[in-house]
Amino acid sequence: MRVQVRLLGHLGDAAGSDEVGLTVEDGASLGMAVTRLVEELPALGDALIDSVLGSYTPKALILVDGVEASNLDGPATPLRDGASLVLIPVTHGG
Repeated sequence: MRVQVRLLGHLGDAAGSDEVGLTVEDGASLGMAVTRLVEELPALGDALIDSVLGSYTPKALILVDGVEASNLDGPATPLRDGASLVLIPVTHGG
């Protein structure tokens, strides 16, 4: 199945594109899609995945069809064919 991924800010810069069409297996979860995205665009890995936690959660908010993933099932959120993902970088600091 196909999902559309929109990468905002420096995530788009790292990927070399602000939008990516991604093919994932039927029944894929958000976490599986993020893993596939980083496999296809390795330069995105450092910008998206926290090396200590091995997760995107400290570095990005992800909307699945307009709803923030933490309000769903987080990385376990099931995706549908044609789903829209928006990855928003999180900036830390003071």
